[in-house]
Amino acid sequence: MMSAEALTLQETALALGQELGDQRIIATALGRLAHLAFFRTEFERGDAWAAASYDQHRSLADRWGMAFALDARGLIARSQGRVEDASRYLLGSLSLFREQGDRWGVAHVLTGLGQLALHRGDHRHAEQCWEERLRLSRALDNKLGVAHTLDLLATVARDRGDYPRAETLFAESLALRRKIGDRQVTAWVLQGMGELALRRGDALTAYTHLRESLLLRVEIAERPGIVASLVAFARLACGPPPATACPPLRRCRGCPLPSGWSISCCPAL
Repeated sequence: MMSAEALTLQETALALGQELGDQRIIATALGRLAHLAFFRTEFERGDAWAAASYDQHRSLADRWGMAFALDARGLIARSQGRVEDASRYLLGSLSLFREQGDRWGVAHVLTGLGQLALHRGDHRHAEQCWEERLRLSRALDNKLGVAHTLDLLATVARDRGDYPRAETLFAESLALRRKIGDRQVTAWVLQGMGELALRRGDALTAYTHLRESLLLRVEIAERPGIVASLVAFARLACGPPPATACPPLRRCRGCPLPSGWSISCCPAL
């Protein structure tokens, strides 16, 4: 829960802890507020809360709490473009979670470290972080974690031109997403697979994945996703004419795609 209501609940917990003079309640509430602020892109408040949480947990010799606070500081620093700070905080968090034997915490921090490595252009280190996260997520039977990590690894493989590996990873992720029933992310994975097929010059497969992705997004009325799907269809239309490979597509009034490249659900827009 990342809503204003969640923020209010944690602020209430913080006020209660301060009223009672209970350092542990204060430290915990500050850490949770920091993570909520990160997800709400309230970075300055979040960093202040995380720093205060870290200090409180350190005074309590609570090393798990210190790791949790450092993770928040690392995520915020990365979002602000403070790469060196982000690296220092996330590595500190990772070390503390490893020390505590918290595999969930380790897996979580490895996600951020991989994204940081990718930001630096170090694809290999990003893959190493995410491969460890994938092993941990499988061991923990964390299906969402496995699926998310497969998506990350597939995207890196695709971007460095390893299309067979990307296809295998995306396919496993798609199967998991279908089982979980997350239609929004399933649509995202299908678009990734469609764009991968497009890079490989396989117009029919690209069309099939992109069309299913768009239909899912129309079903759940996800307008930003619908726009992303149409942009992907436009890229397909601009490629080599697939004439015989793709079925003819009916245009609808106001369709943004070139002549002959619409689909029957466009009126849902």
